[in-house]
Amino acid sequence: MAGLLTLALLTVLSGFLGVRLARTRLATWLMVGLILAAPLYVLLLQDRLSLARGIPWPGIFFLGNGLLLPLAVLLALLAAPRLPRRWLLAALLLGALYQALGPLLGGPPPLDNPRVSRGVVMQTSESSCSAASAATLLLSARIPTTEEELARLCFTRSSGTPMLGVFHGLSLKAPGRVRVLSRASVGELRRACETGPILLSVGLDRWQRGYDPRYVNEWGWTPGKRHAVVLFGFLPGGKLDIGDPSVGRETWNESALSVLWNGEGIQLLAPPGPQ
Repeated sequence: MAGLLTLALLTVLSGFLGVRLARTRLATWLMVGLILAAPLYVLLLQDRLSLARGIPWPGIFFLGNGLLLPLAVLLALLAAPRLPRRWLLAALLLGALYQALGPLLGGPPPLDNPRVSRGVVMQTSESSCSAASAATLLLSARIPTTEEELARLCFTRSSGTPMLGVFHGLSLKAPGRVRVLSRASVGELRRACETGPILLSVGLDRWQRGYDPRYVNEWGWTPGKRHAVVLFGFLPGGKLDIGDPSVGRETWNESALSVLWNGEGIQLLAPPGPQ
């Protein structure tokens, strides 16, 4: 709720600023800056764990998905005196509003009976891999939970689960213990894994090239579709101990990280010891 209130406050402040600056010389430069900044934000920051790394607060989920709303309000008010077709501004505001609140609409997909296989919480719907992996991470830290609970806390929908939603859910279940990896290297991942399992966001990017076609033809990876797994550890011989909620515990080649992993992950730190 605090995240939504913060987003609402930023939107009101943007509206106030837009009204004050709409008829000034500065307005044109601000409009150009906003038009350039919005697509960059969508490409580089929206739903990226780098936001949670910079602001380690569960409410960053609402800001990370909804920051386009105050930007759109500011742009619309700056452009209003200069643009005769006001319906374009209305469309802009409606799109930004949907972008901000869309992840909150509806509820989790129907989930089946929970099942745990060799320490891995198995996903019971096509879109709940992140919720199941988050539950696996919590169970490995001996924090009781279920896929259903994490699907609710992480804002899992039929289209999937935002990574900032995963951060939100884990932060509520394990306050102060969530560590974010963002744009991390394999070396950083290896060092981090020495202290416990890590939830990884994996998959083939839509425009990715140069990978072995077996990733698609034999191993079932769909370009543009992200998946979540838990890395339990690095094994001898360049192998990885992986908990995949769609198939269970399995062994990967370490080389798969260079193809599938985008540098983002979430880890639970050990609870603070007695003072």
